[in-house]
Amino acid sequence: PEQKKKLEQDSERRKAEQLAEEEQKREERYLNAHFRSEADIEIARKRAVDALEDKRKLAFEQLNTINQNITQMQVDLNKSKKSSSEYDLLRQRADDLSQSVLNNRMVIAFYDQEILRTHKEYDETLARYKKYVSGIRK
Repeated sequence: PEQKKKLEQDSERRKAEQLAEEEQKREERYLNAHFRSEADIEIARKRAVDALEDKRKLAFEQLNTINQNITQMQVDLNKSKKSSSEYDLLRQRADDLSQSVLNNRMVIAFYDQEILRTHKEYDETLARYKKYVSGIRK
């Protein structure tokens, strides 16, 4: 019974080692197929981060426009005498704009997180690439 258990454990260990080796080879093929140098990884990182930063910048621009609309609406409300129905419509528009501000802030926070995640992902890819290249040179 103990010998059978030991054989099963050895078999499971060998399977785990084989799976780990296959995963490493898959990773090496991926790195070899996509990147010729560390500079290629940095170029890919820059391209990915630039796209996210462009989207983040657009969200900031939208946020500024919404804030300008809110400010103008407040000025207009203070200057004029509106009927209650017009006032209610403006109030609803102000509420909608306030919700848009919250939504845009969430979008900006999302892009901030994505930028950090992307940098981390490329840091890890670069580390794996360096390990792969150093293994080839040995």
